[in-house]
Amino acid sequence: PQQFMAQDRQAVEDAWPGDVIGLHDRGQLRIGDTLSANGNVHFGGIPRFSPEHFARIRTEDPLRRKQLDTGLRQLSEEGAAQVFYEDVEAGHTPIVG
Repeated sequence: PQQFMAQDRQAVEDAWPGDVIGLHDRGQLRIGDTLSANGNVHFGGIPRFSPEHFARIRTEDPLRRKQLDTGLRQLSEEGAAQVFYEDVEAGHTPIVG
């Protein structure tokens, strides 16, 4: 582990509350996950509120639909937005709340 301060680097062994750390992740970790050296830690669930505003999302370029879906999935996984889908004969239309 290394500590960065501008262009300087130092090796560190401990992290403290409030420290920002970087981890190599292959998609197993999500925002809100807890890492512990002392075994399993159990917390109550994080509250999730119903959105107050909704927007139907469309892309002008149909060739970029896959990128749009990827971006919406990432926002949903991070908890920044909730994504719903409206079933329409022409395909599913994402609605973000």
